[in-house]
Amino acid sequence: LSVVVGNRLDYHNTYSWIYTPRLHARYNFTEDILIRISAGRSFRVPNIYSDNLSMLASSRQIVVGPDVQPERAWNYGFNATWRFEWKERGGTLNFDAYRTEFTSQLVVDRVTAFDKVSLYNLNGQSYSNSAQLAIDYEVLEGFTVRTAYKMDDVRVTYNDSLQRKPLVPRNRMLLNLAYETPNEHWRFDYTIVREGRKRL
Repeated sequence: LSVVVGNRLDYHNTYSWIYTPRLHARYNFTEDILIRISAGRSFRVPNIYSDNLSMLASSRQIVVGPDVQPERAWNYGFNATWRFEWKERGGTLNFDAYRTEFTSQLVVDRVTAFDKVSLYNLNGQSYSNSAQLAIDYEVLEGFTVRTAYKMDDVRVTYNDSLQRKPLVPRNRMLLNLAYETPNEHWRFDYTIVREGRKRL
């Protein structure tokens, strides 16, 4: 068991003192099975225009609310890894789960009105839940197959209504085929990604 605790203190010329604690822990059940957990706070000052360059290329009116506040959130993470052997070939099974809860966020609202983009401070909930399962397995010597599935649930409060964030697919699937020649001079990869439906 190993535990790392971090405490960071910054001074910002506009927002004064900023405290961001963090915790990481790792436990090995065996040489092939381990889990990791993490938790902590994050802080970020948004750059309104450089973070949202795409909105400048539209004919929509841009409305920026008063007194834009920095973004603050709590992050939680979990990972489990199992290294295994099957038919004398090695493989890895990974499971990840993460959650981010915003206590302060700059909301980029393209949803409420079709003719304008509104940027304002969060008034309500905003969170992201993510889970992923991935398997790597060496089918033949030098030939590895990776398959993964990821689920994202991202929601933001737009104008007092908690809604799914646009353009973020709820489901994603990946298949990667990789081959490396015995002399390690050549590597070949083929990747297929399928994204689920997303809100426009």
